[in-house]
Amino acid sequence: MTAGILGHHVGGITSRYVGKRVNPHLFRDIHAEWWLASGRRIDDLSNNLWHLDSSFTRRVYGGMFDESHGTKGVEDWLGNTNLDDTDDGQ
Repeated sequence: MTAGILGHHVGGITSRYVGKRVNPHLFRDIHAEWWLASGRRIDDLSNNLWHLDSSFTRRVYGGMFDESHGTKGVEDWLGNTNLDDTDDGQ
C-alpha cells in the first residue's frame, strides 16, 4: 500500500464517519503530543518517529515540550531510587 492510497482510505473513512477529511499524518502529531505530555524525552520521540535528524523533531514538536515534564521525570526517578542504600566509601 502506498502513502497515497493510505491517505485516500483514511481521508475517505474520516470524511464519512467524522464529517471531516483527516490526513494520516495527524495521527503522528497526536502521538507526538501524547508522548511529550507524558514526560518522555524528545530525543526518544525522534527515534520513535524515525526522524533521521533529531533537530527536525525539535523544530516541529519542540513547542509542545514543557520543561516541567522533565522535572516530573527526575522526580519519578528519584522516587524509584533508594538513596539511603548508597555506599559513598565512608
